[in-house]
Amino acid sequence: MPRQTFFNLPEEKKDRIIQGAMAVFSTKALNEASVAEIVDQAGISRGSFYQYFEDKLDLYLHLIGLFKRNYHNLLMTCFKKNQGDFYASYKSYSRYYIDNITKSKKFGFFEKLYLNMNYSLNRESINIMFTDSHKSALYEVVRLDNLKISTKAELLEVLQFLHELLNNSIMEGFWKNAPVEVTQDHFIKRLDWVFYGISRVDKGENC
Repeated sequence: MPRQTFFNLPEEKKDRIIQGAMAVFSTKALNEASVAEIVDQAGISRGSFYQYFEDKLDLYLHLIGLFKRNYHNLLMTCFKKNQGDFYASYKSYSRYYIDNITKSKKFGFFEKLYLNMNYSLNRESINIMFTDSHKSALYEVVRLDNLKISTKAELLEVLQFLHELLNNSIMEGFWKNAPVEVTQDHFIKRLDWVFYGISRVDKGENC
């Protein structure tokens, strides 16, 4: 989270810093980019940078957060459109999500993010997506009557798991340079496995 000094800046300067950072992270991965490159693009001093952010990871996560808030709203919209039906809502959401990322004007940023995403960064991006207020809002719009879920904690765990699966599918799509539709279908196949299972036999037929 940026320091309060960043949020106190005039909008024009905040936007200049964000755009400068986006320019750097659209051509270089987090571990390749330097603070020197960021401050040069943003037109600020190195000292000012550390007044606004703890380090470049702090700034990077803030950039991710700017996008994730929009995708939380998209997830809410999908659940409302489908009357809270979990499978239909998440299937619709995943198609929009993958399409938006792969066709975004910020494609370079997302490409570098997903091609270099590790476990830690994946978890951080998911945590940004599901803040306390977001959890409560989702709990209000998801139908639970046909799910083995009864608490907010369980719903959050399922949503985090699915979002991790979604991120992994997008990573794979970037690595393979796959068409958008292939990545979408690949994730939905995984969603089907999670939602409907992979077994063709009833539980009672197993040893």
